Amino acid sequence: MPKSSGLIGIDIAYLIALFGTMAGNCIFVLGGKGPYLTQMHFFLVFDIFPALFFFLNGMTVTLTMRDKKVSNRKLLAYLGKRGAVFFIVGLIFC
Repeated sequence: MPKSSGLIGIDIAYLIALFGTMAGNCIFVLGGKGPYLTQMHFFLVFDIFPALFFFLNGMTVTLTMRDKKVSNRKLLAYLGKRGAVFFIVGLIFC
């Protein structure tokens, strides 16, 4: 949960997904799209990052639920807090 379980590749993939999502939003949504970036090109280039982020969330939950040291109640509480933070940040950006 808060501590890394030693899978550095997942942490790096999370960083790539987060920064890619933020870069895509800055370029397309906030940056006026640029002169040559159409919506179709945007989706071809930047749509992989949110999908990667959701895939990594599911994989992390699955790996954590297999761990016998962490109770399901603790895991659900942690994920609920994390989801609430992401929801609030999303509302702020709206």
